[in-house]
Amino acid sequence: MGAELISALFGGLVGYAMASGGKTPTDAEVIEALRSSKPTFFNRLSLNTATTRTNEKHEIVGNFLKVENPEDVDVSVYVRLNELESEPIDLTKEGLIKAPIYRFYITNSAGTGTLNLTVGRAFGFELQDAITKVDIVAQHISELSVDISAQSIGNISVDITAQTIGNIDINAAGSDIQMPIDIQGALIMMPIDIQGQYITLDIDIVAQTVGNISIDLAAQSIGDVTIDINAQTVGVSIQGEWQVEQGNQKNISGGDDDLAPSYYTTLYYDIPVGKVLYIYAASFSIRATDYATDGDKPQIGWGTIYTTSGVTIAQFGGNGGQVFPFGLPIKIVAGDRINFDVYNYAAHNCNIRHCILAYEKSV
Repeated sequence: MGAELISALFGGLVGYAMASGGKTPTDAEVIEALRSSKPTFFNRLSLNTATTRTNEKHEIVGNFLKVENPEDVDVSVYVRLNELESEPIDLTKEGLIKAPIYRFYITNSAGTGTLNLTVGRAFGFELQDAITKVDIVAQHISELSVDISAQSIGNISVDITAQTIGNIDINAAGSDIQMPIDIQGALIMMPIDIQGQYITLDIDIVAQTVGNISIDLAAQSIGDVTIDINAQTVGVSIQGEWQVEQGNQKNISGGDDDLAPSYYTTLYYDIPVGKVLYIYAASFSIRATDYATDGDKPQIGWGTIYTTSGVTIAQFGGNGGQVFPFGLPIKIVAGDRINFDVYNYAAHNCNIRHCILAYEKSV
């Protein structure tokens, strides 16, 4: 027993053993040495990180340095063991440093929290970290029940790799719980409850026969839904033809006689309030005033259609006239004016007639 005790207290009693001539002391001698020397097995040190430190020296002797609460501070705290030339060690990333220590230096920037350190003086004295990490690797987990009631729990890392996971029941009552969980499995069943005011569903139905589809709409407001189909046979007409049938056709025509070369004739139309004009074609004709004398000569005319708002819609020309159909109707809104000028580019006086084909709708 004396040999075991002297080994356990080697750091504190080596001087006594040497003073005794190197012989192994008895138990009584060890106890008496402890009473007289009053050795300290460990020292505790609290570092408030609100205070900035640069190589602050601490004359504390020991064989290990334990960091009690690295998670409680928000800045790194560095230690240099024994000499300033030593490499700095970040205490917030270490739990226990084992080394002969006769002094150390602390450096930290300003932060919050207090870091608690324990420096032990005997080889036989040691404080172990609590276990905070659970790593479970299994083919089957039937039931894993965890009940946690606390004000504050730090990081709990759980890594589960399994083919099948049964019931995992976790009941946590606390202000602050952080649990990173990595689950890899072939089959995971999760009940999902979705509550919402608006849900958009895309439905694609491909079938030869569709039976009854029941639709129930419950809402405070639904906009205009107007469907009126009353026909055994339904035809298809282009917009211009349909507007003619509806009595909305608007033909605007004009012209002048005996126009000298380079002179032009014009027509215009002001779109009334509450209406929209759609132009789908325009035409003009040009003929010599003295046809007996100039009828066999070129009868060249040039037309321009534009709005008062400054939009040029079409320009076209021809010998004797021209018809210009638009691929799509041109829309002219209320309050604007449509103008159609046709120039006499013949070398003699001519009579000109021009026309705009359109339909007009109410808005």
